[in-house]
Amino acid sequence: MHGLPPSELERTLENGILTGLAAGVAMGLFMMVASATWGQGGAFTPFYRIAAVLDRAAFDISLEQADAGSRFWLELQTALPGVCVHLALAGLFGMLFVLLAHEGRGTRPLALVLALVLAGVAWGLVVAVLMVPVLRLVGRSVGGGALVAELPAQLGWPTYLGMHLVYGLALGGVVALRAARARRHA
Repeated sequence: MHGLPPSELERTLENGILTGLAAGVAMGLFMMVASATWGQGGAFTPFYRIAAVLDRAAFDISLEQADAGSRFWLELQTALPGVCVHLALAGLFGMLFVLLAHEGRGTRPLALVLALVLAGVAWGLVVAVLMVPVLRLVGRSVGGGALVAELPAQLGWPTYLGMHLVYGLALGGVVALRAARARRHA
């Protein structure tokens, strides 16, 4: 570290990344539960799907294991890159949300909390829409093919939108809690 006090922008970026990571964990847990239950895959299958850009073998094995009754088959070497990419994107989108969100000075605390939570939910849907062409481009150009390119259709649009709503709700909720706490200490 350079020894100087962090700038307001630096603190905002750090808070956005950390808030995005927290929301990404909530989204990841939703994806795991969805996959292991109504998605008829394994709990870690979503992360193997993300890592399918590099190698889809673990994704296929995960589905075979889930069909055989083992919903918790874990192969860390492939799951970890999938988790890292998921969290990196969650941190990036969280940082952008915090940069765009306004604290609404002069707004009543309850109105501020509700506005930030609703803004987070809307942001989650924006991210879902933005990721559709990104997934298509990555699946077709980088790797993973239809497994990545057609993710929303393969998961089912309700699940795809649901996981992004969970992300947005968690993101907006954490930002709202931080804003409310900052107001109390100001």
